[in-house]
Amino acid sequence: MNKYKLTTKDNLHFIVIDYQERLFNIMDENSKKLAVHSWKLLLNIANSLEKNIIYTQQYTKGIGETIPQLKELIQGRHIEKIEFSVCDCEDFISILPKNNTDTKLIIGGMETHICVYQSTLDILEKGYQVYVVADACIARNQQDHQMALRNLAKAGAIITTAETIAMQLVREAKGDFFKQVSGLLKIRPS
Repeated sequence: MNKYKLTTKDNLHFIVIDYQERLFNIMDENSKKLAVHSWKLLLNIANSLEKNIIYTQQYTKGIGETIPQLKELIQGRHIEKIEFSVCDCEDFISILPKNNTDTKLIIGGMETHICVYQSTLDILEKGYQVYVVADACIARNQQDHQMALRNLAKAGAIITTAETIAMQLVREAKGDFFKQVSGLLKIRPS
């Protein structure tokens, strides 16, 4: 079995980590545009394929709600947390599928080197396959972002992009699903 391959038949779960208003507002404009575009693409695909979406909010009272650009597309389970790693949150652990060998988690969030990093390491330790979507992750500092992705790859996560995931799931240039995804790709930010 090729761990890099994704198909629509896979047991996929999309994990949106802490895309909250106050933290999002202090991020670099170009990074924000790319990340929102990437998550819109992934969330539309997840919804079309009826895949599970889990989104977390870290200390909502202080950091705010999930940004509206994403929240309007999320048809999934909300997890409130104060922990950096989602795996330290009992609500998250309780909804993870028990069959870790057959489950692929697609993860992105803020910040790459804190919550995404710690969550991914802990999820990998539990035996799940993790795909970290580099262009759906943001950090205030690019060096922190790059180092976290590099170290996660060394730890066993597959570092990928939203478009790579999209095209893996589409598989062929025909049909309604292809038209939907290619339409979303045409609006990529500059």
